[in-house]
Amino acid sequence: YLRDRLHHASFGIIGQRDDALDPRHRGVLRTFTAIWLLGRITALAFLLLVLIPTLLRYAERAFDAFHDPADGRADAWDATAFAAANALLAPWRALTVPRIDGYAHLPADGRYLLIGNHTTLGLFDVPFLVLGIHEETGVLVRSVGDRQHFRVPLWRDLLTAFGAFSGTRENTRARMRAGDPVLIFPGGGREVARRRGDHYPLVWRERIGFARLALEFGYPVVPFAMIGVDDMWDVVADADDRLYAPARALARRLGIDPDLLFPVVRGLGPTPLPRPQRIYGRIGAPIDAAAFGDAWDDAAGAARLRDVVRAAVRAGIQELEAEREEDPDRHLIPRLRDEALRLTRAQASAARRLLRL
Repeated sequence: YLRDRLHHASFGIIGQRDDALDPRHRGVLRTFTAIWLLGRITALAFLLLVLIPTLLRYAERAFDAFHDPADGRADAWDATAFAAANALLAPWRALTVPRIDGYAHLPADGRYLLIGNHTTLGLFDVPFLVLGIHEETGVLVRSVGDRQHFRVPLWRDLLTAFGAFSGTRENTRARMRAGDPVLIFPGGGREVARRRGDHYPLVWRERIGFARLALEFGYPVVPFAMIGVDDMWDVVADADDRLYAPARALARRLGIDPDLLFPVVRGLGPTPLPRPQRIYGRIGAPIDAAAFGDAWDDAAGAARLRDVVRAAVRAGIQELEAEREEDPDRHLIPRLRDEALRLTRAQASAARRLLRL
């Protein structure tokens, strides 16, 4: 692999793909290998030690402006709260220009399960969906989070402030008894911990928990699909790689599922910075759970409901991927060019009006 990379980096001079490497170039390959490994280690260190802590620090400051520590919940968000959240997301929104449609499909009474796909690292598109639903309907969707997230002190506080809760069956039932809309990712952390070769995977396996809850409470299921984030990074190493063996062993000792370890990713060049991509989302028509049964114990009905919802989410992903190919605003550079042209025309028009005066 590294010889092939060196072949491209040297414009075809060194390391022909089908030929043996010239002995004179072995030192060059060793140096290239050392630089390649150093770059990967540096990128991972930057992501873990600089980028993520910085984002968490700014997020904590933003949420401190409106998070009421007395109740530790996000039941009473006000205009100030959402203004702070939107301000926090403003740079990312400007870069990704999210386009989410289908809000009219959401039941007006606010009682529904919102079921969809999780993208790489799990954090870069969901806030737009949650804030968009609140802006369109006035309802705060409560997100089910993996219980392991809530073992991390600062992280769990941020998730709670944003409306998430630890995804135990008892907690989810309590929210549904209260009539809250609930957001669930059946793929959970495994979809977030993407593997090489995965592209918007639905790793639901045989899980039917969300479908059983829908049957038990008579909640309609609203499928949704999100794309864009998986195209921002390439997975360099994932939890299945041999390099992850020490990390997997440590995770087991700490009681963490090793399959949920985040991948090492590459975005812009050799860095973990994301490649600019537009984010797309689609909320589908609600699926009546009552047509599949009315009890938690109806496993067969729940399995049928799960399969229908999964097919709807997959269809939404495929629709968005097809529409994205026709979108002239998909990439950052054309968007910047068009915006510059628009501003230039506006300035020229204003100048002509002034000259007429």
